[in-house]
Amino acid sequence: MVGLTPDRVVWEVATAAGPRLMYQDSRNNMDQMYFVHVEARRFYLGMLHAGGGFLRTTPDGNGCLPRALMHTDYKFEKAAENFAVRERPIVDLAFPSPGLNSGELSIDFNDGTTRTYWLLANDCPAFPVRVSGLWRAELLMRHAGISMANAAALFDADSERAWTTAGGFRYPQGAP
Repeated sequence: MVGLTPDRVVWEVATAAGPRLMYQDSRNNMDQMYFVHVEARRFYLGMLHAGGGFLRTTPDGNGCLPRALMHTDYKFEKAAENFAVRERPIVDLAFPSPGLNSGELSIDFNDGTTRTYWLLANDCPAFPVRVSGLWRAELLMRHAGISMANAAALFDADSERAWTTAGGFRYPQGAP
């Protein structure tokens, strides 16, 4: 996380194309929303195990596109354009719906499949996503997570964490 205002949290993610910004700015219904920073390889394996049919249709039927074909997704060029904007974050977090399929992590999406394809195709090693519900966040954390936080707690101006202001964003005290 590189920035936090009362209405927006911003992350910088590393990619082969250079650092890129992502954000989440909705404060509505954040009580049951969680941010989970995921390890890309394990998250992708979950996408490959998806059985709900919510991912893009491949030539062979519903399923996750292999990395080598992710650039063929019909919205991939738009995702590339949005990620290319460096002056301000315009790409919001993907909204996966993690579950289990035969005991393995399974990732379907409510929103953000193409953004995730772009991150994976550009060798992003880890990135944040938003997840609805504690049990889904904990499941994703267990199988592919690096860290997680309750969204409402991050936006809570009265939280016990001390914050300082820098460059228009609120940073945790002591952060660069």
